Amino acid sequence: MNQQPTKTILTPRLQLRALTLADAPAIFTLHTNIEVQRYLSRELMKSPLDSRLFIEKIEKGIDQGRWFYWGVVLKDTPGDVIGTVCLWQFSEDGKTAELGYDLLPGFQRKGIMTETVAAILSFIKENTALTTVQAMVRADNLASLSLLKKMNFSYARNLSEEEKFAKEQGQEIRIYHKAV
Repeated sequence: MNQQPTKTILTPRLQLRALTLADAPAIFTLHTNIEVQRYLSRELMKSPLDSRLFIEKIEKGIDQGRWFYWGVVLKDTPGDVIGTVCLWQFSEDGKTAELGYDLLPGFQRKGIMTETVAAILSFIKENTALTTVQAMVRADNLASLSLLKKMNFSYARNLSEEEKFAKEQGQEIRIYHKAV
């Protein structure tokens, strides 16, 4: 997959932009927040150094064309990352990718992620060869399920136990998809 560098995307209230090492404290906060992490398979960060290493990994993956990744910031406070959104897990033919996102609890239920996902769907149509985007979500993540339904994603199937990471075993994880 040969992607272009992450473009800044503007919406009425938000700026979706590439992460920088200056965002390390915000990423550490996001990746250690129990409410955010509760629905994700990634491990909690143990130290602020972990967030710097994570950002470096993200930058390298973008440079290698492996994914797109944005920090979500309010236009009024553009230095403060409040969440992230990414396109990753591209299929070999470049037609399908997975959408991932997270948002600090204090900013949830304010339409921020709806605005973010709408902007990413527009980005996909204008800048990629993707025909389908999918999202994997735990069945008990009601806010995320509501978002995907609002954005016209359709239920595809549940992940089998063989497809899950060790941390996901025993959890009902659903795959939703949307033609773009």
